[in-house]
Amino acid sequence: MLKRIALAALCLLGPGSSANAATFTTFDPPGSTLTFAVSINDTGSIAGAYRDGKNAQHGFVRAADGTITTFDPPGSNETGAASISGTGAITGDYYGGSTFHGYVRAADGTITTFDPPGSIDTFAASINVRGMIAGTYEDGGGNFHGFVRAAGGKITTFDPPGSTGTTTYSINGTGAVTGPYLGGGAFHGYVRAVDGTFTTFDPPGAIYTNPASINGAGAIAGEYEDGNYQIHGFVRAPDGTITTIDCPGAYYTVGTSIDDRGRITGYCRRSRHPVRGFVRNAIGTLKTTFHAPEAGDVYAESINDKGSVAGYHSVAHVEHGFVRIP
Repeated sequence: MLKRIALAALCLLGPGSSANAATFTTFDPPGSTLTFAVSINDTGSIAGAYRDGKNAQHGFVRAADGTITTFDPPGSNETGAASISGTGAITGDYYGGSTFHGYVRAADGTITTFDPPGSIDTFAASINVRGMIAGTYEDGGGNFHGFVRAAGGKITTFDPPGSTGTTTYSINGTGAVTGPYLGGGAFHGYVRAVDGTFTTFDPPGAIYTNPASINGAGAIAGEYEDGNYQIHGFVRAPDGTITTIDCPGAYYTVGTSIDDRGRITGYCRRSRHPVRGFVRNAIGTLKTTFHAPEAGDVYAESINDKGSVAGYHSVAHVEHGFVRIP
């Protein structure tokens, strides 16, 4: 749900690929008509959202054994789930009382809702193992800002210098966060350290930059658009070095998640071909691209430290969740 508020911007198995050895499992919560899996933790639990036969949206968590539990915060008319931590806590946003609010669902099912001071819409995007939550909120003037919520509930709001609109997508285990901000008429990337220090960046030649994920070492994965309107994936190392990622022959490549071992997942597309997921290893090799057993597009959204990937794929224009275990 979050990406709609920020950027409106929006493969090929190589020799030695291990894709055939991987297990690709499709799943849907009971009664689902559309399923979107978006986050996987190291135990293999997956969080996401689904729509039911009445087109209402609910959150879900799928345990590693396949058990699916659905949920909604009290008063929710529409629930989105964005991130699951290593302890099984889930964060996201829900629509209730004509505005969006943030929530955190503990592993025992207890749900706590929250909003930064002055927020009229709150979009929680990422939670770490310490229970810290990062996200974005809109104030009464229609301006977007980033926030970090401590496990105890204290909320700190922020904007990079020169920002006229801030979005936050990811928080790592130390509390560093990343996302895009609008400045000078273009979107740029930023990383905010735990002490509040900002570093801004763009890949060479980028006309917009969209960081999506930060790992424990501070490496960042995302996407950018160049001056020829081509979309590429990228990884920014902790020392600031930026490397472009492209699937062979693809006309767009999007990086969505980076694990603590430096592996990156995302998706890419060649002309007149379905969208495929990819996994890039830490040494920079695009190890494999993959697709679902059925024809259709595959959107890889999250990778855990065991190399398992979660996301969603379409069959006859209907989305289903998946987990790919190497």
